[in-house]
Amino acid sequence: MSTAFATIDLNKLQQAIDVEIKHQYINLRGNQLYFSQYILGELKSVYKNSGKNPKWTTLTEAFEMYATESMPVRKRMIERLITTVRNELYQENKPSSEFLSSSLAKKFHPLPEVEGKDSDVVYVKGVGPKIGYLFNKLGIFTVMDLLQYYPKKYVDYSKRTLIRELKNGESVTVFGYIKACSAYMSKNSVSLGI
Repeated sequence: MSTAFATIDLNKLQQAIDVEIKHQYINLRGNQLYFSQYILGELKSVYKNSGKNPKWTTLTEAFEMYATESMPVRKRMIERLITTVRNELYQENKPSSEFLSSSLAKKFHPLPEVEGKDSDVVYVKGVGPKIGYLFNKLGIFTVMDLLQYYPKKYVDYSKRTLIRELKNGESVTVFGYIKACSAYMSKNSVSLGI
């Protein structure tokens, strides 16, 4: 067993990664932890066992943001984790080809395509989990919900109204000209502009 992986159960790690890939990078919750929390714990343990190698710090920092990243970024993070673990096992002259061979043979599950009106809004290009969460708070859950979300209020800035023509209670856009501007020093030595 590699010194970096002395306290890590590689089979459990492989199972966790396989399940996450199978479920399309959703940060699945296990019996006790979310996928990203489990990986973070394992990475921190590997970091300590490896003599504080900076490559594990980089991976740890990446997985701290896993829950908020988009699906393509999550996929790349997992690919990087697999590559790093396999390279570490190879350097230690350990059989690394068995590690995650099932995941690599499948060449990772493709990300879901946005096909149709019933697709989740999270999978629209440029949306991701963070913006998807904000959309969900507005009641937008699918692509069709997004397409049918119309503004509640529209302010028309094309109609110009002179100040002398304003009526009480009416919402209008006012244009004006600033003819003069001045500043003076107050008693407290603060410059004020009017």
